[in-house]
Amino acid sequence: MENIGRSGPGLHGWQKIFTTITGWRPEMEYLPAIPAACTLYLSIFIFGLVLHNITKLVVPSFLRGFVLDFVKTMTLCGYPFGHGIMRKYYGEVGYVSAMVPMVFLTLTTQRDGFGNPIAVWLQYFKKVMPLWICLVKNLIQLSAGISAYHLGMYILNLELHEAYVNRLKNYYEQFCETDLHVPVHVGFLIEFAAVVYDSWFQCQEFTRIPYIDLLIKIVNSSLLVVAGVHLTGMYVHPAMATGHTWGCGDTSKFTHILIYWIGPMAGSWLSVQIQKKIYIRRPGTGKQTQTKPRVKNGTKTGLAMKVQENGDGKGQSKKPMNGARRRYFN
Repeated sequence: MENIGRSGPGLHGWQKIFTTITGWRPEMEYLPAIPAACTLYLSIFIFGLVLHNITKLVVPSFLRGFVLDFVKTMTLCGYPFGHGIMRKYYGEVGYVSAMVPMVFLTLTTQRDGFGNPIAVWLQYFKKVMPLWICLVKNLIQLSAGISAYHLGMYILNLELHEAYVNRLKNYYEQFCETDLHVPVHVGFLIEFAAVVYDSWFQCQEFTRIPYIDLLIKIVNSSLLVVAGVHLTGMYVHPAMATGHTWGCGDTSKFTHILIYWIGPMAGSWLSVQIQKKIYIRRPGTGKQTQTKPRVKNGTKTGLAMKVQENGDGKGQSKKPMNGARRRYFN
């Protein structure tokens, strides 16, 4: 990656851009932490939103769903660069205050696509999605997580804050620290249990107002991360974990896969089993009815509910589906 940041003694990338546009060179060397984080958040958000809308307009329908998965996953996996500086300078309150609105904005503007491999696994374990589509989507999301890391590093080259400069030094020296600070079996159980709980929580209905329901679920996810970030990073997002920590520190590749992929996958399966037994319905909905799926021309018809996404905080309203296969491509 080309270092676009420092272009002269005492001149940072963001200063050069500002000077080019305004003709005035700012005296401050770095932006304060909040403006620096907000600049990064908005850059990733706008980039993702533009790609999302372009994809819906120009990409053929048989590929559109896969491209939307990539864009949404990449957007969500880029935000931890901003989360890091907010947590460093303003603690967990700063992290939650930044994470909740950014994820909310992303999920309410990028409504299509899956932003987390866990959401795809939930579809598969509920027998709504074929295995081959599940695997293809996982590969696409993995590439999106890695792409988000490099996108974030490119933005960090603007050297908006001293913390970003230090992060860049580690990047160019090919050094990164692991987020795993507990024994392997403990880390596995933490990520496993977190996915079981969060996946179940995301699929509940707490209120009649969709936006408030979504906000409740995002806040819950953020508090879950706060509870375990110092132990495993509490990613609850395999693609994000791989994009940011693959090969870091003394965590072996096998350990990484075990904790951040196999653990969440097993947690997704168990969560689906729990959802069949324990389900919270929003007030006033009454008893849920189900119809037995019918098979017609090799396709299941009848009740095929669109489940809510998990892990990245998404909660979508449930919609009956007839011919479930088509929606994975559109």
